[in-house]
Amino acid sequence: MNDFKKFAQTLNEKLQHYGAYISQEDNIINGLKNEAIVTIKVPVPYFDEFVNDCSNNAQKIIEKSIRTDDVTGQIVDTKARLEAKKQMRQKYLEFLKESKNVGEVIQVQNEINAIQEQIEATTQRYASLANQTAYSTIQLTYTQLFDGVVADDEKNDGFFKKVINAFTTGGSFLGDIIIGLMNIWPLVLIFIGAFYWYKNNRQAANVKATSKSK
Repeated sequence: MNDFKKFAQTLNEKLQHYGAYISQEDNIINGLKNEAIVTIKVPVPYFDEFVNDCSNNAQKIIEKSIRTDDVTGQIVDTKARLEAKKQMRQKYLEFLKESKNVGEVIQVQNEINAIQEQIEATTQRYASLANQTAYSTIQLTYTQLFDGVVADDEKNDGFFKKVINAFTTGGSFLGDIIIGLMNIWPLVLIFIGAFYWYKNNRQAANVKATSKSK
């Protein structure tokens, strides 16, 4: 693309417009090109609109891959484990009330603390999965070639253009020959007439010579 920074700026404006965000971005710079690979999270309701908007952009997108992750099963499983841990914590809280000495209290409290940590971790996991169902993932790659570098597709286009040009040039050359012959058709007719006259006279002379020899 012609303006790498301009496309990046336009992309950021689109992200803000659709409530999307970049979850990961990698930039590769070498002697040939400046390339950016971004993973975009787009709200599901605006997914199609965002994709179409990017596709209609005047700048050239080298690669675009779209992935939607089905995490419904993971959400159901995580929610079930979360409820089970909460029930277990409730039971230990009841045990804590029935504890009769300091040793039992400490032991039950430690179990409650461990379960509480698991509940918090599972809650975070559940929130993360729920967030994924609200967003779809797009991996977008856009590239700016440095001066003097020709893209592979442009090289291929150049080859096919050469083949087409060769056919076009050959056709034009043949057309020029036909037009040239049409311009000198009287001379061509005279030449053809002279050839047949010479051929007929030659045959007649050969017939006479044969008759005399007999």
